[in-house]
Amino acid sequence: MTIFSIRHRRRTSPAIGNTGQSPALAAALLPAFVLATSLAAASPAIAAYCSGTPEPGLDWSECTKKNLMLPSSELEGANLSGTDFSLTDLSGSNLASANLEKANLVRVAGRGQG
Repeated sequence: MTIFSIRHRRRTSPAIGNTGQSPALAAALLPAFVLATSLAAASPAIAAYCSGTPEPGLDWSECTKKNLMLPSSELEGANLSGTDFSLTDLSGSNLASANLEKANLVRVAGRGQG
Protein backbone atom coordinates (compact mmCIF):
# COMPACT_ATOMS: atom_id res chain seq x y z
CA MET A 1 0.00 0.00 0.00
CA THR A 2 1.38 3.41 -0.92
CA ILE A 3 1.25 6.57 1.17
CA PHE A 4 -1.25 8.09 -1.26
CA SER A 5 -3.67 5.21 -0.85
CA ILE A 6 -3.39 5.34 2.97
CA ARG A 7 -4.17 9.07 3.00
CA HIS A 8 -6.98 8.62 0.50
CA ARG A 9 -8.43 5.80 2.55
CA ARG A 10 -8.37 7.88 5.75
CA ARG A 11 -10.27 10.72 4.11
CA THR A 12 -12.95 8.59 2.52
CA SER A 13 -13.47 5.89 5.09
CA PRO A 14 -16.16 6.66 7.64
CA ALA A 15 -14.95 7.08 11.20
CA ILE A 16 -16.75 7.52 14.46
CA GLY A 17 -17.75 11.16 14.74
CA ASN A 18 -16.78 11.92 11.15
CA THR A 19 -19.56 13.95 9.58
CA GLY A 20 -17.86 14.29 6.22
CA GLN A 21 -17.25 18.02 6.81
CA SER A 22 -14.07 19.43 5.44
CA PRO A 23 -11.38 20.68 7.83
CA ALA A 24 -11.65 24.10 6.15
CA LEU A 25 -15.28 24.42 7.23
CA ALA A 26 -14.42 23.47 10.80
CA ALA A 27 -11.57 26.01 10.81
CA ALA A 28 -13.92 28.70 9.49
CA LEU A 29 -16.52 28.04 12.20
CA LEU A 30 -14.05 27.79 15.07
CA PRO A 31 -13.62 31.58 15.66
CA ALA A 32 -17.39 32.08 15.79
CA PHE A 33 -17.76 29.24 18.27
CA VAL A 34 -14.96 30.58 20.49
CA LEU A 35 -16.46 34.09 20.45
CA ALA A 36 -19.95 32.85 21.32
CA THR A 37 -18.61 30.66 24.12
CA SER A 38 -16.50 33.45 25.63
CA LEU A 39 -19.38 35.95 25.54
CA ALA A 40 -21.70 33.47 27.24
CA ALA A 41 -19.13 32.76 29.94
CA ALA A 42 -18.38 36.45 30.54
CA SER A 43 -21.98 37.55 31.06
CA PRO A 44 -23.57 37.04 34.46
CA ALA A 45 -26.09 34.26 34.87
CA ILE A 46 -28.79 36.68 35.99
CA ALA A 47 -28.62 40.22 34.68
CA ALA A 48 -29.63 43.21 36.75
CA TYR A 49 -33.02 44.72 36.02
CA CYS A 50 -31.90 48.35 35.74
CA SER A 51 -35.24 49.69 34.53
CA GLY A 52 -37.15 48.25 37.50
CA THR A 53 -38.85 50.47 40.04
CA PRO A 54 -37.50 50.66 43.60
CA GLU A 55 -38.68 47.73 45.70
CA PRO A 56 -37.22 45.56 48.44
CA GLY A 57 -34.73 42.94 47.24
CA LEU A 58 -34.33 44.25 43.69
CA ASP A 59 -31.12 43.86 41.67
CA TRP A 60 -29.68 47.13 40.40
CA SER A 61 -26.06 45.89 40.44
CA GLU A 62 -23.81 47.85 38.04
CA CYS A 63 -26.74 50.09 36.98
CA THR A 64 -26.57 53.85 36.42
CA LYS A 65 -29.00 55.78 38.61
CA LYS A 66 -27.47 59.27 38.30
CA ASN A 67 -29.33 62.47 39.17
CA LEU A 68 -32.65 60.84 40.10
CA MET A 69 -35.31 61.65 42.67
CA LEU A 70 -35.84 58.47 44.70
CA PRO A 71 -36.94 59.78 48.13
CA SER A 72 -38.50 57.33 50.59
CA SER A 73 -37.67 54.34 48.38
CA GLU A 74 -37.94 50.85 49.86
CA LEU A 75 -34.58 49.30 48.93
CA GLU A 76 -34.26 46.90 51.87
CA GLY A 77 -32.08 43.90 50.95
CA ALA A 78 -31.47 45.22 47.43
CA ASN A 79 -28.33 44.40 45.46
CA LEU A 80 -26.91 47.83 44.66
CA SER A 81 -23.27 46.80 44.26
CA GLY A 82 -21.42 48.93 41.73
CA THR A 83 -24.46 51.13 41.09
CA ASP A 84 -23.81 54.79 40.27
CA PHE A 85 -26.06 56.93 42.49
CA SER A 86 -24.13 60.19 42.01
CA LEU A 87 -26.33 63.28 42.53
CA THR A 88 -29.36 61.09 43.38
CA ASP A 89 -31.85 61.94 46.12
CA LEU A 90 -32.26 58.94 48.42
CA SER A 91 -33.57 60.92 51.39
CA GLY A 92 -35.73 58.83 53.70
CA SER A 93 -35.00 55.64 51.75
CA ASN A 94 -34.79 52.30 53.54
CA LEU A 95 -31.38 50.78 52.71
CA ALA A 96 -31.33 48.20 55.51
CA SER A 97 -29.36 45.08 54.51
CA ALA A 98 -28.77 46.52 51.02
CA ASN A 99 -25.49 45.61 49.31
CA LEU A 100 -23.76 48.91 48.52
CA GLU A 101 -20.32 47.43 47.84
CA LYS A 102 -18.45 49.61 45.31
CA ALA A 103 -21.54 51.77 44.76
CA ASN A 104 -20.89 55.40 43.79
CA LEU A 105 -22.55 57.59 46.40
CA VAL A 106 -20.91 60.92 45.47
CA ARG A 107 -23.15 63.86 46.36
CA VAL A 108 -26.11 61.67 47.25
CA ALA A 109 -28.77 63.71 49.02
CA GLY A 110 -30.64 62.76 52.14
CA ARG A 111 -30.52 60.51 55.14
CA GLY A 112 -31.60 56.92 55.03
CA GLN A 113 -33.90 55.37 57.59
CA GLY A 114 -33.24 52.13 59.40
